[in-house]
Amino acid sequence: MAATDIDADPETALETLIAAGAVDEAPDGTLSTTAEFEKTLAVYHDIYGAVSTEEFHQTVSDLFGVAPENVEERLDEFGVTRADVVAYLAAKSFLD
Repeated sequence: MAATDIDADPETALETLIAAGAVDEAPDGTLSTTAEFEKTLAVYHDIYGAVSTEEFHQTVSDLFGVAPENVEERLDEFGVTRADVVAYLAAKSFLD
């Protein structure tokens, strides 16, 4: 099960990210993203951090099948930020 699979449980998603080299787990259990993943995240941040709200909403619509006119309401309903979507896209790309 992929870390970006919306049905993945958190532990499985974390294990997938660790195995793929996106996340490091220190001996004390501390988690951090790797430099390699941070590079991917920076690319997605540069792209999606700068697009218009309309383009961003279209991206969310395309990703999750939400009608464009309902995207803002759904993002608010679930407390999802632009940064969350950027991280999702970066993780999806990193795992591909």
